[in-house]
Amino acid sequence: MKEKLSRLIESTQKGDNDSLMTLYKRFNKVISIYNTKIKGFYTGNDLSVYFIELVKKLKLSETLNTDKQIYKYICACLRNECCRVLKKQSKFKEIPFDNLILHEKIKYDFYSNIEFLELLEKLTANEYFVIREIVVNDKSESSIANNLGITRQAVNKIKLKALRKLKKHV
Repeated sequence: MKEKLSRLIESTQKGDNDSLMTLYKRFNKVISIYNTKIKGFYTGNDLSVYFIELVKKLKLSETLNTDKQIYKYICACLRNECCRVLKKQSKFKEIPFDNLILHEKIKYDFYSNIEFLELLEKLTANEYFVIREIVVNDKSESSIANNLGITRQAVNKIKLKALRKLKKHV
């Protein structure tokens, strides 16, 4: 059974590096997702450093005491840091920030749910790929079929099978 996040955070704050590594492994997927959004501007390690600093200074309270609340809070902090960097990056590229964040926010809300991340682990590689391409990258079944060298109907079948798996576990 997984150790509670609150215990891991308290141990990390007392200097236990093993607890810190366990926390980092738990949040590695989320950190990786946000790193891909800001790649080219951040080195990738910067968001990891931000995560470590966040965990070390995080104050647990009555409103932040369950694993779900802690997980959502840390994910929100990582998302906000990512948005801050994207905003800074958009100034350099002269991209309208409002459009960028509106588009990114849809994707971040999609990933910020711990249950959904755990559900994705239950999918096969093909099912995960198809769902990610359709939902996150907003690709059509036809374009996915062309990329994979299969029919659109086969992509639809994979998608439906994945959705049934996800629904079964919800």
